[in-house]
Amino acid sequence: MMDANQVAELRRFVEQLKSNPSILHDPSLVFFKEYLRRSLFPLCLEPFLPPQTHQQ
Repeated sequence: MMDANQVAELRRFVEQLKSNPSILHDPSLVFFKEYLRRSLFPLCLEPFLPPQTHQQ
């Protein structure tokens, strides 16, 4: 669980991202960029992907 200070810091970071998304190109944030790609980006695409068929 995050404490109030950590949440506030995360909120400031997200606000920075909203105003300047290019900060994600900072090499020190590659881990975060990969997290977004692997975890969140597929969720954004889900409504646009064809339905999966179940193979048996």
